[in-house]
Amino acid sequence: MQTEFNVTGEYYLTGVHEMASGFKINDDNTFNFFFMYGALDRYGSGCWKKVGNKVIFQSEKWKGSDFKLFGSEKTCSDNIMVEIHSENKILLQYVFASLENGKEGSWRPASKDGMIVFEKTEISKVNLAMEFCPERFSSIRIENSNHNHFKFNFEPWVFEYFFNNFCLTFERNTLTGKHPLIGNQDFLFIKH
Repeated sequence: MQTEFNVTGEYYLTGVHEMASGFKINDDNTFNFFFMYGALDRYGSGCWKKVGNKVIFQSEKWKGSDFKLFGSEKTCSDNIMVEIHSENKILLQYVFASLENGKEGSWRPASKDGMIVFEKTEISKVNLAMEFCPERFSSIRIENSNHNHFKFNFEPWVFEYFFNNFCLTFERNTLTGKHPLIGNQDFLFIKH
């Protein structure tokens, strides 16, 4: 016979050094998630439900792209140039681009100033990925195929993690299961 349990509260990841992560599970069936490792901060939110002793987390659907094309032009260069813009210049060097739909071996890193250069080719999409968000990449359709210089910036949600039926097991004020962002082993979150 399954007994009722109160899962609401704050749960913090334990047993992992130099990293902080946790869930705040609210009475109104919403939750907030955080992850901090060095200078990297990721976050998430959404709704939760319980099924037996399982807690299932669901976010709004990812909007489909973490980057926005804000300009393109035809230049005299024979190369294809992808340029990333951000107020935080440190982030620029952690962006990768592919013109081959993300095919393995086709990704190129941005320089410290956010520039990625490809040899001349036909182009219909630019695929972009942020190193700190390896669970997804963005594919942006190019409308003006005669242009060769494309300018992108980050969408505000680039560091948000989107939960999709993510499940943890509740038992005696703990949550156990996979972490959404690290490793493939089980982790323990303890209620405080």
